[in-house]
Amino acid sequence: KAVQDADVALFMIDARAGLTPLDEEIGRWLRSQATPVVLVANKAEGKAGEQGVLEAYALGMGEPFALSAE
Repeated sequence: KAVQDADVALFMIDARAGLTPLDEEIGRWLRSQATPVVLVANKAEGKAGEQGVLEAYALGMGEPFALSAE
């Protein structure tokens, strides 16, 4: 209900962990909704996060925004 009522949804993944099966499941569900989704790859600093950012493209939500709270 919250996603349906929102103007936009933020979907944040952990870039260091890479895509998990749960990320993929949530991604499929979000793509089936009418609400626009912004994909965010957190912990994207350095080489450790780079692969996860690239994997995020597989979710089919366009270019992920790479960021780091560090």
